[in-house]
Amino acid sequence: MTDVKPRRKYRSPLREEATLRGQQAVIAAAADLFVEQGYARTTIDQIAERARVSRQTVFAVGTKPRLLALARQAAVGGDSILGNEAGFAQILATPDATKLLERFAEMASGIARRWAALNAVLEEAAARDPSLMGLRQASRDDIYGCARKVVAALRSLGALRAELEPKTAADVLWLLIEPSQYMRLVTERRWSHRAFQEWQADAMTRLILQ
Repeated sequence: MTDVKPRRKYRSPLREEATLRGQQAVIAAAADLFVEQGYARTTIDQIAERARVSRQTVFAVGTKPRLLALARQAAVGGDSILGNEAGFAQILATPDATKLLERFAEMASGIARRWAALNAVLEEAAARDPSLMGLRQASRDDIYGCARKVVAALRSLGALRAELEPKTAADVLWLLIEPSQYMRLVTERRWSHRAFQEWQADAMTRLILQ
């Protein structure tokens, strides 16, 4: 009896690339509409029309809560607000405390530029939609966890202000990188991104370092 070889799965790079482009278009369309008109008012049909795909394609990517989660991933660079873990590790390893905070402000403000408006959408929508509460809490925890890691790095350098408890330092840093700060100063008060980044780095240095 001749052994029957299992059939190989056919992979089409072109088809996979087209699928990925379609998914990215759906996520981008959802993100734009969420910001433009709010989460609640945005419909699957509108997302499909904006992305120029079918309703079925949108649903294949995800429900509205899933699309907001995917839009967050696209904005912050992954599941974590740290995005590039290797890049963040390099920042934490910076031997000079002032330079560390300057590099951290550059990273944090860059993320805020992409995420702040969507974060405002998430905060408002989660207050009305229980299905988004987990995503909102995960986002908040992620930001605070990032602040704690920076404070730990500064503490190891002996650079924290003597009268400042590590928890208080983390709270202050968390407040400074909270995305709503970017919305208030850049979106509402019309600061430039560079001005915000420089202010953020200066505030971090003045409030936390010796």
